[in-house]
Amino acid sequence: MPLQRPYRRRDKRAPSCAALRLQMRAISDLQRRLLPRELPQPPGWRLAAHYSASGWPGGDYYDVLALNDRRLAVIVADVSGHGGLAAVMVAQVHSVLHSCPLSSGRGRLPFCPLAGAVTRPPGIVLGHLDRTLEENSADDQFMTAFYGVLDLNSGVVQYANAGHPVPRRRCAAGGVEPVSAVGGPPLGVGLAAGYAQASFTLEQGDGLVIYTDGLTEACNDKGEVFGVSRLDAALRGAPSLDAGALVGDALAAWDEFLAGAPVQDDVTLIAIARAPPA
Repeated sequence: MPLQRPYRRRDKRAPSCAALRLQMRAISDLQRRLLPRELPQPPGWRLAAHYSASGWPGGDYYDVLALNDRRLAVIVADVSGHGGLAAVMVAQVHSVLHSCPLSSGRGRLPFCPLAGAVTRPPGIVLGHLDRTLEENSADDQFMTAFYGVLDLNSGVVQYANAGHPVPRRRCAAGGVEPVSAVGGPPLGVGLAAGYAQASFTLEQGDGLVIYTDGLTEACNDKGEVFGVSRLDAALRGAPSLDAGALVGDALAAWDEFLAGAPVQDDVTLIAIARAPPA
């Protein structure tokens, strides 16, 4: 005769504020674990990144995946809103990118072998993410994303953009210019028939800065917006084209502009710099 275990009524009371804070903190910690623990530093290239959440589990996400044939896939994304729903959307994107060999560059035997497969171009990857999020997210949610694939040998960056802020290219001569604004609607809203692609070349001594709008839309106590022009000025003034210097100078200018004003949004910034000629 099987043992009879006493029935215990589940406590259906709403969790306390303290319990909710602990849950949000746990979600935030888990979300940070989805970010790269270390960025690759291929010979001739340097990468640096900054990520900060505004308190609640954030909606920002970035990742760098090493593909075959000396290529890197780079994504910077931003979910609408904050909290648990935003964290779920970030987790979905991370899972899709890392579980599929066509986007991660890694075979997942016995289910997803990579042998003979060719990793997908950026527009195809964004299209797949768009359909996945549309089917598995709340109706009012969306995500902007910039997704690029860098060829480490040639410096060519092939990219697609889903409603994300246009990255900035810092040229070796000191000028800063926007990457061509090819793109489409944000992910998850079901408006994209496809995502157009474009490409450019990072020459020796060039740098690329990809960011979320929490950086450029931040306001100081005077109601002024940091904006793209201040970001460009900071990048032009960087003493070197080291990726760490590009990130550091941008954040230093941002901190000086805010002058202690509270930060209302998540901020993510990633820089890729190609070494100048020896």
